Amino acid sequence: MSDKYNEWENGGLVTLDEHSRAKYDVLGTYVERYLEILCRRYGMTSFKITLVDGFAGGGLYQAGEPGSPLILLQAVESAEAKINHFREKKMTVDAHYYFIEKRIKTFAILNSVLQQSRYKDEIGKTIFLKNGLFEDYVDTIVEDVKKRNPRGGGRVIFFLDQTGHSQVYPQTVRDIVKKIPKAEFIITISIDWLVDFISDKRPLFEKNVQKLGLVQYLNIEEIIRIKTEKQADWRYIIEAKLSVAWQKATGAHYFRPFFIEPEYSRRGYWLLHLSPHPTAHDAMTDIHWEKGNYFRHYGGGRGVDIFGYKPQPNNELNGISFSEAFQQSNMERLMEELPRLIWKHPDGVIFDKLLDMIRNVKAVNNSTVEKTLLKIREEKGIEISGEKGGKKRSKKLSGKDFLIIPRQKTLI
Repeated sequence: MSDKYNEWENGGLVTLDEHSRAKYDVLGTYVERYLEILCRRYGMTSFKITLVDGFAGGGLYQAGEPGSPLILLQAVESAEAKINHFREKKMTVDAHYYFIEKRIKTFAILNSVLQQSRYKDEIGKTIFLKNGLFEDYVDTIVEDVKKRNPRGGGRVIFFLDQTGHSQVYPQTVRDIVKKIPKAEFIITISIDWLVDFISDKRPLFEKNVQKLGLVQYLNIEEIIRIKTEKQADWRYIIEAKLSVAWQKATGAHYFRPFFIEPEYSRRGYWLLHLSPHPTAHDAMTDIHWEKGNYFRHYGGGRGVDIFGYKPQPNNELNGISFSEAFQQSNMERLMEELPRLIWKHPDGVIFDKLLDMIRNVKAVNNSTVEKTLLKIREEKGIEISGEKGGKKRSKKLSGKDFLIIPRQKTLI
């Protein structure tokens, strides 16, 4: 990422690498889907949203590929067109954009790119360009969102594509969520930079953990021991330990960490999604499976224990790709685990509640859980009834469907 900024700072455009392309692909797809989901109510005529790019860069790449500011603008346009395609009464996505860039020359390129784009007339009206640090503008943005939504409920997506691992603080996220409860975040974290300090530069590792406000959520001695004794691949340590610490430190209800690994290097980064709503979380999980070639999950767990770890013969984890084989192995594990979870509720549990119980600890999407439950029903392992009672025999579950272990199974 530093080379990228060096080129922009020298007045040139940057070559878009594959892992940045993957990140932007996910960002654009997610924003489109987010809007399509939230704007699907037919009678809706307007929907307010604020999109914040805290590390906006120069806005354009060498071959003409759009940077994140243009990705966000185009995603909203595309979503609005799809939403209105079959509508007689059109609706408007009332979007405000904040593009923040701290480097003066890079900011000048961003400003020039937008001034020459079809969005130029919106600069200063719905597009707000800020030269400075993300942290310096957070309070202003929060207040603007609250003014636009005086009754509360402001929808905001923060895209925080930081360089390194320490420019976005979990406490900042927590503070924003307290003021804007529906805010969500897509954050990149160069985890390799932090992990490099674990064993050979322990004081720096502890200093960085302290700075990020993660120290109370981590057993530093355990992490250092696992790394130095080579008990597991370091990627397991990062995802299994630090991601949970990040979630606790931010207070985010739903979180989804995935690892983007560059094609020619094992030095990659997290794409971390933090959300207050299960629908948003589920949409991002679906996108991870659709874009499976980009991502890997580190950790040995399947089923409802994706951060679990069982040592391999060489004591290392090579990562799990989002493949059909991974999905099948998850279904096999879920065939065993889901009945056990349901059994803990003698009076049964509704499908939505079951999903919420496992949302943060499963790698598969909801459709895979649904397929698994239907297969368990075929094998007489569970009974499913509709919201109004009576056994359900259809091959599609709804959130209010009721799941229970058959009486004879409970007795056994």
